[in-house]
Amino acid sequence: LCAENLLKVIAAERNSIPAVADSGIQLEKNYFASIGIDTAKIVIADGSGVSDYNLVSANHLIQLLQAMYNDKKNYSTFFVSLPIAGLDGTLKNRMKNSSAEKNVFAKTGTKKGINCLAGYAKKKNGEQLAFAVLINHFYGEPKVLRGAIDKFIIEMENIAVTVADNFIEKDLLLEIITSIINEEDYSEELKLKMIHALS
Repeated sequence: LCAENLLKVIAAERNSIPAVADSGIQLEKNYFASIGIDTAKIVIADGSGVSDYNLVSANHLIQLLQAMYNDKKNYSTFFVSLPIAGLDGTLKNRMKNSSAEKNVFAKTGTKKGINCLAGYAKKKNGEQLAFAVLINHFYGEPKVLRGAIDKFIIEMENIAVTVADNFIEKDLLLEIITSIINEEDYSEELKLKMIHALS
């Protein structure tokens, strides 16, 4: 509800009153276009991201995170709004007692069969890395997927990442999730379905 209201507040301040959601969405798209995101390849249906009609990729989110990082005027306000792993918000109970605790700042996105995490990770070498993990159509328990994503983020902190490494990261994530699925008490048929869905 807060996100939907914020969308309309943006519309009211920039365009007209009464505020209309479509006007706010167009303003969002204008901003995305200004930072190099191809808006022909995204769909924004609401302000909260809850609608099943929303369509964005991990690359789009990373482009946004990179743009915010380079935005000297707004970055600090944006950054402090993100939950901190092991400390507060939706990440309060995640990645505790690991190298990622207090070093990952990210927003979650969760619905049935969907688990996402996007934000920044401070790596051991001091570099700050923008990341986005989006997983859809998962058959298993949400805690399994959350655990796999957390393990991936922890591993990610220990590797040197460049654009060319994106496929390596994807393979690493699939490897971690597959190993966790195989450890769970699922039937072999369900395990195969979950692994197939991820592939």
